[in-house]
Amino acid sequence: AHVPPGCEIAFDRITPEEAWPGSSFDVALCIDVLHHVPKADQRAFVKSLARPAQRIVLKDVSPKPFWMGMANVVTDLVVNRQLVHLVDEQDVATWLREEGFEIVENKRIHALLYSHYVMVADRTRAVSS
Repeated sequence: AHVPPGCEIAFDRITPEEAWPGSSFDVALCIDVLHHVPKADQRAFVKSLARPAQRIVLKDVSPKPFWMGMANVVTDLVVNRQLVHLVDEQDVATWLREEGFEIVENKRIHALLYSHYVMVADRTRAVSS
């Protein structure tokens, strides 16, 4: 990737217990995280991700088609010993729109037995807390 002169790029890895770094940032990347968040906390997680970001790039496991979603669930159960919680990309898109984002790209990717979605969303308006 090309980074124009004068641009600064920083990547931060934080645990669920840590606060977000800084008050805002240009882009938040969320890669294969959401399905590891408990179902009851997924909406709040997306809201917390959206609050400081101007753009969100989110890739996660798709529950569609069903058999591919189940292949992901079984793989996480066997490999990571964790029961994951797949969330439909349309739900994620709705949550992001509620937080003032426009979905500028949303596509599904099939690889072997697995299905993922990639979503890019840009902030179009501020949302009050």
